Amino acid sequence: MLAALPAQRQNLLFSATFPPQVQALAESLLREPARIEAASQAAAEPAIVQRVVEVDTARRTELLRHLVQEGGWRRVLVFVATRHATEHVARKLHDRGIYAAPLHGELSQSRRTEVLALFKEGRYDLLVTTDRPRAASTCRGWRWSSTTTCRVRPPITSTASAAPAAPAPPAWPSAS
Repeated sequence: MLAALPAQRQNLLFSATFPPQVQALAESLLREPARIEAASQAAAEPAIVQRVVEVDTARRTELLRHLVQEGGWRRVLVFVATRHATEHVARKLHDRGIYAAPLHGELSQSRRTEVLALFKEGRYDLLVTTDRPRAASTCRGWRWSSTTTCRVRPPITSTASAAPAAPAPPAWPSAS
């Protein structure tokens, strides 16, 4: 491919990382390159406390509800295995007074965006999701996380500051 390019040309090389292979490529393509680097900011490791509570399958949503309400937890992510489970668990929690919403790939993009915005605003206290990477990269500042598949893994708690009080909850989300 490089042989097909004109001898006189301008090359620009962008890379988020610069491993030895990329360095070698740059040296073979570029003459007197200018290298611009953005200083990385080291993130402080959060203080995390983990707990394990064994509970039978039939009672795990009720245990989660109890932990969330008694602990005053806000900005909670609950990870489940299926889209059906996101809808089921979120509905059960919402019906019991926890402002919860499902978040999964079968929701329309506009609905996912709306749910995330409402979560960031504090109008939902809890998201039940199967989409771990997207939720984690989109929502910063949550304090609690729970995995409820197989055995219950109760929330991983961080010592981060509490989120402000929530405004009135939105209505139960439709799947549109």
